[in-house]
Amino acid sequence: MSDSDSDFEYYLYTPSLAAAAVFVVIFAISTLLHCWQCLRGRSWYMIALILGGLCETVGYIGRTISAHQAPDYSLGPYIVQSILILIAPALMSASVYMVLGCIIVAVNGEARSPIKRKSLTITFVLGDVWSFMIQSTANGRATGAGLLVKKDPDAKNTGKWIIIGGLAVQLIFFGLFIIVSLRFNSNIRKSPTSASKSHVIPWRRTLYFLYAASILIMIRSVFRVAEYVQGDRGYLLRRELWLYIFDAALMASVMLLFNIVHPSKVGASSTHAKVAETPDVGLEDTGANDVVPYPQRTVVHGSNAV
Repeated sequence: MSDSDSDFEYYLYTPSLAAAAVFVVIFAISTLLHCWQCLRGRSWYMIALILGGLCETVGYIGRTISAHQAPDYSLGPYIVQSILILIAPALMSASVYMVLGCIIVAVNGEARSPIKRKSLTITFVLGDVWSFMIQSTANGRATGAGLLVKKDPDAKNTGKWIIIGGLAVQLIFFGLFIIVSLRFNSNIRKSPTSASKSHVIPWRRTLYFLYAASILIMIRSVFRVAEYVQGDRGYLLRRELWLYIFDAALMASVMLLFNIVHPSKVGASSTHAKVAETPDVGLEDTGANDVVPYPQRTVVHGSNAV
């Protein structure tokens, strides 16, 4: 049922109140932890992932409200959950792209990357923004067309295929990103930099977690494409279980993975490694071409000794 006179169906099942509430809690806690980790590590490139977590949290709050309203659903919560849950992974992807750039800088490995770091970030983030805009605009179009299905029977179907196009863009860029990251990993293993040999910088672990997050987002996007291709009467869209298995659980895992291995550790560790490599001696110019070290003077408080 709905508050509209059209034959638009808000949900093709009765939403689970318990499942929605559980993921509200998971996304909210993870997002708050990411805010603290971002501020602590000054890792501003993780803001996009935080916004993605916020979208997931608010989206599942919308589903919680809808589940509470069943079967007399209202339009607001439905639109909120429909749009925000769909576009949240695109925001998370932007941070994933920038994390690879952070790793490249930390190990001084730009020469080992098949794409220059700045070009890599710009290319993939712009592709992500393109996918984000397509999906958000098309979802609003499809929802609005559904409410007016009697007046415009083709508009909803058009919106659906535009969403599929946006998801396809996301899949293409993510596939290319994984290829680039694998190539970078291969190159730096064959020709390591001095920074990449350091055990202080946890870049390998972070890179492996980056692969895991990328695969999870890829699986979720493939699921969404299959869901929209099948349409309203398809097997996937008519069963809420699949949404939680192939969307909610996977995106929550992405958030939690980066809580466990936060990329700011790479930047902080690389800074410490560079400081550790600097000799703890001063340099005194002798007036000749040679520069010789002299020992650091130590001031002993409470005496005249230096």
